[in-house]
Amino acid sequence: MGVFYVEPEKVAERYGIEVVADESLGEDIYGYGRVDDNGKGKIGYNPKMPERKIRFTVAHVLGHFLLGHFAEEKEFMEKHDNFDSEAPVLEDEANMFALELLIPKDKVEFLIYGKGITSPKEIANILKVSEVALVHMLKKYSIL
Repeated sequence: MGVFYVEPEKVAERYGIEVVADESLGEDIYGYGRVDDNGKGKIGYNPKMPERKIRFTVAHVLGHFLLGHFAEEKEFMEKHDNFDSEAPVLEDEANMFALELLIPKDKVEFLIYGKGITSPKEIANILKVSEVALVHMLKKYSIL
């Protein structure tokens, strides 16, 4: 099947946004997004985190960039991710962007209906996302 999952770092780079591992981040910081004085975007992530959390963090911060959130802010620090209704609007929008980027409906449907893969754990492994994120999207897509 080859690479079937989305690589958010490559998507960011296509938009001219630099993605870097930042060893200086404390364990409570997942990552950040910044715009420098020249308008150049940068996404930093904590390389000490698990791969799936890194992928979500990069996709989430990319969402802040592509959804225009940096018009109001110069920097976003990412300290946690959640999918609850209490999240601030900009965070909720960035979360949904990340989820839809990493878990596209057409790929989920292909795995389930085209390949007969029905285990959420297996689908999450193929897409390199957490089971929590996958189940959230399965509910959103009315597949679960």
